[in-house]
Amino acid sequence: MPIYIYKQILFLLKNCVSINYSLMKKIILSLTLLLSTMTIFGQVKIGDNPNVIDGASLLELESTNRVLVLTRVNDAQMNGITPLTGGMVFNTDQSCIFQFNGNDWQSLCNSSNGIGTSISDNGNGSFTYTDENGDQTTISFQETTTTLVDNGDGTVTYTNEDNTQVTIGVVGPEGATGPQGPAG
Repeated sequence: MPIYIYKQILFLLKNCVSINYSLMKKIILSLTLLLSTMTIFGQVKIGDNPNVIDGASLLELESTNRVLVLTRVNDAQMNGITPLTGGMVFNTDQSCIFQFNGNDWQSLCNSSNGIGTSISDNGNGSFTYTDENGDQTTISFQETTTTLVDNGDGTVTYTNEDNTQVTIGVVGPEGATGPQGPAG
């Protein structure tokens, strides 16, 4: 609060109100401090390293052993809520996270809603890829082992994934002797 306003308030209070001048100064100083702190902006960090927060964060959660738990609601409760776009809940009836797109709740567990694709580990060395249309493709990753062994006689033995062996000659028949090179 500028000094001239402070002085005017003191003058008015001193001349219009019969109150202790010292008490009046304390009240005005307290009001000034209270009003000046109302424009402070803050950031909140919850969890590990609470004194280290990214400058672009408004709210930051950090933990190596705790999780964020979304609001847990059933179908009826979720459909009774109209939050801001981007609002999220965990639907207990469907065991899935839903996001509000501004008009409807969209399942983040079902890629057929156009939100995106997903890849799920089937636990047997294969994965299931689900595209934006809900079409699924199973992808298998089988480890293949092939070997190539030098037999020491100018041949190598190749063994493929099916354990089929093929011996290949890497040295051809001996050719004619070439001309003598220059003396050194």
